Amino acid sequence: MVVPLYADGATSELLWIFFARICIEVDVSKELPDKVPLVNERNEEFMQAIIYEFVPLVCKHCCLFGHLDKHCRYGGRVNAKEHEVVQRREWQPKAQEMEVQHVQEEVQLEQDVIVDAINV
Repeated sequence: MVVPLYADGATSELLWIFFARICIEVDVSKELPDKVPLVNERNEEFMQAIIYEFVPLVCKHCCLFGHLDKHCRYGGRVNAKEHEVVQRREWQPKAQEMEVQHVQEEVQLEQDVIVDAINV
């Protein structure tokens, strides 16, 4: 859906009859339309082709302007078939797991020593 916001001065005052320059609001999550319905002075509706002066880069992953989804810094990749975000897996070093296991073994040994000391 296209929502017209305003026209430039030349368009508003009908100074240029060859083209109209209008600022529109569009939904960035959808494809940009190439035609828009308009009504002329005789109240007849017609389809008008749209030529965009500028189309900013839009990321389909985070819906922010300025980059494409393949350059998105928010981590996900867009699955083109299903349009769903696939989260990146975070690398976890094995050393941390071994350290946790080692600490748990030390705590268990200390508890065993305390229990043995109490039982003596």
